[in-house]
Amino acid sequence: MSLPARLAWWLATVGLLIAIVGFEAHRQLPLLKGSLLGSWSSSDPAPCLPGQAIPVMASPHLSVAALRQVHYNSNPPTSGPHFAIPPTPGIYGSPLSPGEFVHAEEHGHVVIAYAPDTSADQVSVLVSIAKAHPGDVLLMPYPGIRHGVALAAWGRLERLERADPAEVTRFVVALAGRYDHQWVRADPCG
Repeated sequence: MSLPARLAWWLATVGLLIAIVGFEAHRQLPLLKGSLLGSWSSSDPAPCLPGQAIPVMASPHLSVAALRQVHYNSNPPTSGPHFAIPPTPGIYGSPLSPGEFVHAEEHGHVVIAYAPDTSADQVSVLVSIAKAHPGDVLLMPYPGIRHGVALAAWGRLERLERADPAEVTRFVVALAGRYDHQWVRADPCG
């Protein structure tokens, strides 16, 4: 092959690679902006559900280093970037990182987080609820909240002053399994 033909072939190949990389970068830009800069897409507001609707953030799998740059839009987070492997539902004696439990929320699990100053009898109430819903709940202390209990599911958050069994159970029953990489129950009010 002559030098001009090889040069033309090389330029065509490089041009094609640049076009592919450019297309993919353009396609991924909203995802990267959402995960690293804190923007988000709209969530399903569903006013009949317990808790407050929180806008759903982009939710890519990121590394530990990349997750250090993430700013979630709620505390505890109800969506957003996370690690690639979700934790198992259960009762945890120490806090999980948002990068861990957000992935559980993405699979339809509910996070019950309590402040470090929560009394043993209040934790006992929460443990009973977690045991009653073993496949749906992650229960853990969470130093990110200073007082009370926080209930988090994909796109929903409720804060309680204390472990009210009826309110916690209502949140778990209404929101467990509602989202699993997509809205599973599209009409929760019906």
